Amino acid sequence: MFDVGFWEIAIISLIALIILGPERLPRAARSLGVWVGKARRMLAEVKRDIDRELDAADLKKIQEIKEEVAETVQDSKKMFEDASIKQDLDEAKSALEETATALNEKISEQPEESAAEPAKPKKSKTPKKAKNPKPVVKEDTQVVEEPKTVA
Repeated sequence: MFDVGFWEIAIISLIALIILGPERLPRAARSLGVWVGKARRMLAEVKRDIDRELDAADLKKIQEIKEEVAETVQDSKKMFEDASIKQDLDEAKSALEETATALNEKISEQPEESAAEPAKPKKSKTPKKAKNPKPVVKEDTQVVEEPKTVA
């Protein structure tokens, strides 16, 4: 605060010795020391109070930020739970469960029909058509195709 060097203190002490005298100077120095000590303690106490208030304000800000973060997390959780993806998955799950229940009911109602072997197709007595008709060869080496049958 004050830039007081050794020579300034020596001059002030010499003036105080001349004014107060050697008998009252020690008592005045002691009183001055007490007052300076009180002033320093008071300043230190004020500084501690200010620091505590600043720390309390910082803690209050930190607490508010913590509450905001917690609120944001809760909102995010709620939004996720309400998301359409979850709803779509739940709807699909319920539809699958309903389908499975319906299929199980059909199977239990008609066990003979569902367990029966599939019917074999009946064989027809009509002759099959040849895919590639073979040519008939006569002695005079003319190729004649077989007549096609219409069924």
